[in-house]
Amino acid sequence: MTNAKSATTNLDQHAENSMAVYRDKIRPLVYPKQKGRLLVLEPESGDYEIADQAIVASQRLRERHPEVLFFTIKIGYKASISFGGHRLPEEDC
Repeated sequence: MTNAKSATTNLDQHAENSMAVYRDKIRPLVYPKQKGRLLVLEPESGDYEIADQAIVASQRLRERHPEVLFFTIKIGYKASISFGGHRLPEEDC
């Protein structure tokens, strides 16, 4: 059985691994042409889908990877959804 602390650690590790795959392998291929669109990533394989809505990209990716945890990134932005705040420099995204 998984406890809350190990589940959080696993999710943190998943996010860290996913960002590394995106930053090192995928971002150079999609940025800046796809800026503002949502990218859903399966980090183990590096497979991804891009769409204007995360649900659309997720559904397409789920057909190829039915049992895995995905990671969603808004291309060119630090967060996929914003509730206010300030913009970060693009080189950080």
